[in-house]
Amino acid sequence: MNNIIYDQSLNYWNSIAGHYESQIEPLHKPSFDYIVNKVHNIYGKGDKPITILDLACGGGELSYQLIKSYKNVNIVMVDFADDYETIINKKMTGYTNYKFIKGSLDAIPFNDNQFDLVICSNGLMYADLDDTLSEVRRVMKDSGRFIFSVWDKIDNCDFLKPVHHMINKMFASKFPFGFIDMTSLSNSDEMVEALEDNGLGNVCN
Repeated sequence: MNNIIYDQSLNYWNSIAGHYESQIEPLHKPSFDYIVNKVHNIYGKGDKPITILDLACGGGELSYQLIKSYKNVNIVMVDFADDYETIINKKMTGYTNYKFIKGSLDAIPFNDNQFDLVICSNGLMYADLDDTLSEVRRVMKDSGRFIFSVWDKIDNCDFLKPVHHMINKMFASKFPFGFIDMTSLSNSDEMVEALEDNGLGNVCN
């Protein structure tokens, strides 16, 4: 991503941070519920300690739901829009087993083999997919898992149409790959192929 596009997209995501909890997070609730349920199905309610990386965390609601319901967890949240940190810290009042780090999906700022679980709710389309999946595989432990969600086709998501229109209107062709079409990863066969190509075929949900 060149510096001009990076600054434009960063400014956009920072500009909506103040409205994220009320206007954006409700759109993600089905995805949050899906991922939280998957975590409990795989790991139970928290007898085993796990370290989770939450990519494209936004306002941190997914991590908040996990931190409330899983008793033995440490969560690291990553987003390249730094204005979310204030929202996250307020939301996580009373909890100490988390931290927020500014970073991008396709250059995750951690060493190899760090995390038991990597999660991402509707965020994979905002960076180069192959680079991001390669990074997920790198920072995940050999025994780790990757749980994620992506948007379905826009014809199947009526509530996405105005959001999709707004983003296109504001940024037109200035976005890099993935930013124009929020549903660019809705083809399940192509998604499976990308996961397998990056060593994630057997560790995903």
